[in-house]
Amino acid sequence: LGLKTHSFKVEDEPEDPKVGLVFNFNVSCLHFFIEEEKAFQINVGVSITDPTNSNLIFSNIQVVLLIKVQEYVNFKKEEDGDIPDDLRNLLYGISISTTRGVLYSSLKGTYLERAILPIINPQTMKKG
Repeated sequence: LGLKTHSFKVEDEPEDPKVGLVFNFNVSCLHFFIEEEKAFQINVGVSITDPTNSNLIFSNIQVVLLIKVQEYVNFKKEEDGDIPDDLRNLLYGISISTTRGVLYSSLKGTYLERAILPIINPQTMKKG
């Protein structure tokens, strides 16, 4: 497993003390197979926004994970050329959980330190 924080930013603390007490998390995942590494690259993006105004972004993070798969050749691809949903959900679950920890560590000591990414079921994420 390889891990890299590609980008991270925290915006200035809002002047209104009521803003930033409740958060909305927008999470996206993309996957690629890197043939020469026999590994999946999973890109996870998380934006923390105000729940009433999605244009008010408090923080963004982009994390890239490299997950090696020993027996990739044994996985059947779907008709559309993508990996099976069960494998995708497993990889996304691991990646989102890892990103949760990276985000937690990155936000420590900021006004967003109580913004903890909730547990997300990858099956509920839109495919594509």
